[in-house]
Amino acid sequence: MNRVVVTGIGMLSSLGIGKDEVWPKVKEGISGIDYLKRIDASDLKTQFGGEVPSNFNAEDFMDPKEARRSDVFICYAAAAASMALKDSGLEITEKKFSPRGFLYWIWHRWYTNLRRQRYCLQR
Repeated sequence: MNRVVVTGIGMLSSLGIGKDEVWPKVKEGISGIDYLKRIDASDLKTQFGGEVPSNFNAEDFMDPKEARRSDVFICYAAAAASMALKDSGLEITEKKFSPRGFLYWIWHRWYTNLRRQRYCLQR
């Protein structure tokens, strides 16, 4: 079994953006669940859930051009990774950087989303 050290935290949830906004709400037992606002859920059995706050701006965490081209889940991952890196206080240089884990996650998310869309189109 490999040991893991958590050096920084990046949070993006229905409770807010960033650990300083999210963690106090978690400790108070506040729920981030509410009626869905970003999609029309009138035809769905369940009309509530947890959505990332509407004030989330991917361009705060990544290149604006890349943010516009990327799937929303990629933007969420980039934001959380960016916050975690900032929280860690680590300085990433070319010598210290290994993109394998993050790139694998991005590829997996993209591929899963692509398969889901293909399935919906075939129905």
